[in-house]
Amino acid sequence: MQIRRESGDVEVSNNAASYPSNMSIPTVIKTIILTASILALDVSTAAAEAHYYPHSPVIKRIKPHGAQQGTQTDLFVEGINLDADSQLLFSVEGVSAKVLRAEEIANEPFVTARQQLKVLLTVDKNVPEGLHGLRIATRYGTGNWIPFEVDRLPQVKEVEPNNGVAEPQSISGAVTILGAISAAGQQDHFRFEASAGDEIVARVTADIMGSKLDSVIELLDAKGRLIVQNNNASSRHLDSMLTHRFVSDGDYVLRIADRARGGGEDYFYRLTVGQLPYVTHIFPLGVRRDTTVSAGIEGINLAGKQRVDLHGSMDFNGDSIRQIRIDTPLGPSLNRVPIAVGDFAEVDEQQDNGTPASAQGIVLPITINGTVSSPGDQDMYRFHADRGQVVALEVVSHRLGTPFDSYIEVLDANGEPVPQAVLQALGYGNYPLPTTSHSLQIQRFESREQFFGKDFVFINDRELVRLEEAVQHADDYSLAQGLLGQRLAWLGTSPQSHPADFSAYRVAILEPDARIPKSDLPVFHLDYSNDDGGPVYNKDSYLLFTAPGDGDFLVRLRDLRGGGGPEFRYRLTARPARPDFRLFLDDGFMQQRDLRGAGARNPNVPRGGRVPLVVSVQRIDGFAEDIQVQLIDLPPGVTSEVETIRGDEFQATLVLAADENAVEGAAIAPLKIVGRASLDGHELERTAVDLDGALNLISIVPPSIIRPVVANRQIRLAPGSSTQLKVSIECPDDFGHEVGIEVKNRPPGVFVPGRSTNAGLAIAAGERTRILPLNADPGVPRMTFPIYVVVRFRSEEAEKMRGIEMLEASNDYASQRIWVTIGE
Repeated sequence: MQIRRESGDVEVSNNAASYPSNMSIPTVIKTIILTASILALDVSTAAAEAHYYPHSPVIKRIKPHGAQQGTQTDLFVEGINLDADSQLLFSVEGVSAKVLRAEEIANEPFVTARQQLKVLLTVDKNVPEGLHGLRIATRYGTGNWIPFEVDRLPQVKEVEPNNGVAEPQSISGAVTILGAISAAGQQDHFRFEASAGDEIVARVTADIMGSKLDSVIELLDAKGRLIVQNNNASSRHLDSMLTHRFVSDGDYVLRIADRARGGGEDYFYRLTVGQLPYVTHIFPLGVRRDTTVSAGIEGINLAGKQRVDLHGSMDFNGDSIRQIRIDTPLGPSLNRVPIAVGDFAEVDEQQDNGTPASAQGIVLPITINGTVSSPGDQDMYRFHADRGQVVALEVVSHRLGTPFDSYIEVLDANGEPVPQAVLQALGYGNYPLPTTSHSLQIQRFESREQFFGKDFVFINDRELVRLEEAVQHADDYSLAQGLLGQRLAWLGTSPQSHPADFSAYRVAILEPDARIPKSDLPVFHLDYSNDDGGPVYNKDSYLLFTAPGDGDFLVRLRDLRGGGGPEFRYRLTARPARPDFRLFLDDGFMQQRDLRGAGARNPNVPRGGRVPLVVSVQRIDGFAEDIQVQLIDLPPGVTSEVETIRGDEFQATLVLAADENAVEGAAIAPLKIVGRASLDGHELERTAVDLDGALNLISIVPPSIIRPVVANRQIRLAPGSSTQLKVSIECPDDFGHEVGIEVKNRPPGVFVPGRSTNAGLAIAAGERTRILPLNADPGVPRMTFPIYVVVRFRSEEAEKMRGIEMLEASNDYASQRIWVTIGE
């Protein structure tokens, strides 16, 4: 791919040979770089330099958020630091762009100016329908990820006034309406004609594109009487969808509003309406790899189509789920249908298998396609296991869009629960503040006893977590181990939300038949069961079972809330454990100061500087080996060290460093991280993925005006002791801003006191140095490992709006490696 500018316009030539020899473009991110040449703007570059705010480009909003195949449309891009040579980067081929106008717009109360670009966007007719995305790039790097949808329907702009049933906007045929709930409490109305027997689909796309709209959609008759409504069509997002079959001819009205009666420019939506094919159910929910199976489908406007062939072919990236669009006599389905691709033989559930006596016999490994067919129904499966055999049980259902919230248990041959472990309480405390099921932070703590990193803590008698960092005083918080910004729960317990003042017991994990000495502290018994599998699994269940002896065992599967019906479908896989791992780009480990993740997924590396990047691991089926992770195919002038995710850890910080003489903008390279590990004499290699599907790139940018420096590059620290780490920043003499600090890549039990408070750690405005204590809990094992000091160069908005929202405009910079040795 080669970019060249001619006469102020842009031509894009696909020529892979023009890239440096060490650069590749993975097919999963076929990037089109669209360069826009515009007149230089007399904007805020000088002002931004004078006030020392980052120059990183940030898109605040675009309008519209989508386009029709085979059309041209005006795209307005609004943000900060969008300079005269901005480029648009798309994640899909078949798009071209030309900037028509650029202007500065108001950005009060901030000094950093805001710009708006008017772009002529051309979308080829062969661009795949669906949610794609874009970034913007300048000489200061690439910006944040913005979702962008392409569909086949005419795009109709919402026209005000349409705020009541008496003044609706008229539409006809199948269309996508581009609108916004532009004021608090506003409701938008759209009138259309329908005949008896017509089936309509009305789908809102908003929340999944970053809109603040929590949509509610209603279908009314011509007199404003409610026919049907929907709030959330899925538990995974806030977007709405409804279908309806009309029984009489007439005029009808669709009404869309925000559930909390909010409104504003950021409450945008795409409302797709029409007699369109839409698949609501499919069964079975998947297919075995490299085979084909005929599946039944149900839905709206399928024109008699009842079956479809599912093909089990897909590239392996560690994810068993793929998305397909189903062809019908009326065209392709409006929605893409998720299906699972498995590795084992598949069978269908046999009915009347709800008791131990009638349990369906299975032989491992196997995948069962089943349905919890009525409220209160339960399905049972009988399998044989030998003593010590480890069996993995995994449900795939909720991830495929079903309402089934699975709960799985392992029972003995008589239907009694199988004990898993005994938790012996060793200490007690409580947390006065509530916590959510996803939070890594467990805030505030009251206890007479000391808790430490790596301690197992049983909270609220329901959830077993392991601490990454333990509280040190009442205003601090504990940090649980996790990945992708979500807490991990152990031994089949599930991450849950807990009310204020919940209990916390430090526990030892013992065998189920262990003899426990008498104590005033309680003992807890855990059986083999699971509700939610945790990060990656969503509400699907996952359980690792170790057979206590030779014999037959039962798997019992039901809906947690007692639901059931034909849509409560599932795939249950029972297999001998196969330890493995998956890697993820992960910025979910937050710096508390402005609630944005520390570690970019789209690093802009300054010449002579370093930036951090966090990679997390999902340890599958008890995988407990060390993993060596590294960045590969780096652009010229950029280097990175190999890091280790140790066997009892879940993330590591990689640092990208650019030479002083690296060429700015010479290449925008795909970001690629691989992890390698050994297991039973076999080498495993996995590539990190971004679950958000974003276009991950590396850019070389001009030097930053701040740089962290550490005085001591070698530290020795005894367990239970503390040392000091001197951190300085190199910056201009008149730099007068506070700079947040993090120490990254620490193993559990090694911590910086006070870093987890709401105030966090910082070098104060006007200061250049801070001494950080670095502590090691008692019991931290002997080891040598690297850490990095990361400083945050906050944007103007982050400085003025700290703690309000996640802000992409802040930049993180890393120090050189600091080697820490734990030992006497």
